[in-house]
Amino acid sequence: MKIILDDQSRAFAQKVNEITGQNIDGCYQCGKCTAGCPIAYAMEVPPHEIIRLVQLGREKEALSSHTIWLCASCETCTSRCPKNIDVVAVMDALRVLAFRGGQTAAERKITLFHKIFLGVVERFGRVDELGLIGKYNLLTLNPLRDWRLGKKLLAKGKLKLTVPKIKGLKEFQEIFKRIRASREEGPGGRNGLEMIDDLSPLNKKRNCRRWGSKRWGGLKICLKSDRILLPKIGASSPARGEKAG
Repeated sequence: MKIILDDQSRAFAQKVNEITGQNIDGCYQCGKCTAGCPIAYAMEVPPHEIIRLVQLGREKEALSSHTIWLCASCETCTSRCPKNIDVVAVMDALRVLAFRGGQTAAERKITLFHKIFLGVVERFGRVDELGLIGKYNLLTLNPLRDWRLGKKLLAKGKLKLTVPKIKGLKEFQEIFKRIRASREEGPGGRNGLEMIDDLSPLNKKRNCRRWGSKRWGGLKICLKSDRILLPKIGASSPARGEKAG
């Protein structure tokens, strides 16, 4: 069957390319990403087919799939790809687009957890395990699900009833405020594709090099870019407050 792609169908692939810095068209469907994926058995659409949906501009199907939310970001697919496509970055980009487009019905509990997690981090500047799990279980209508495990952890001092304070909390919270304000701006503000484009690896590196970065625990905060960068596994961790070069 011959498939003809028009400009409208190509727009979605181009948007994902801009966000991730990848060349999605390079994928020739060898299936190595799916063959190595440890979560593929639970996905209704395997990873290589998600890439194909992006290539074909089938935005609704790609963003409404369970696959993009089930991805564990283990990077097995990325390491196996013969075309060096960062499949994990593509999954991340699709989650961002789905979340901003309100297309999160596929895995409501996962997106709920994301919201609660970010809310806890914004409030305390770190993870409050007790508050995080407690609120999640309450909102998923299963408040007593982890009470036995929680009781043991509390007895051994692994869970704390209070959250230790961190340095620079106000400055950390200001990042969240700037992001929220930028999303609420009108058509002339930093929203839509312009804001999404800041997620690209090139812009992350450029902003960190120009403005410097600070670190809170395992999070690397690029100043001025309003982005939180997670360090790669195995990468050396620079000292707190070190400028990115």
